[in-house]
Amino acid sequence: MLEKTFAIRINFLFQKYETNRWLYFFTLLSLNAYLKCLFTIVRF
Repeated sequence: MLEKTFAIRINFLFQKYETNRWLYFFTLLSLNAYLKCLFTIVRF
């Protein structure tokens, strides 16, 4: 039940960003870069 709701939510997000695919892509990239910086800071 929870997995189905989660899948629907992901599907909704993909439909929402279908027109703004590049915006979504760059948001993922910046989030990934931010997490990498965060992990690098935590490591030291």
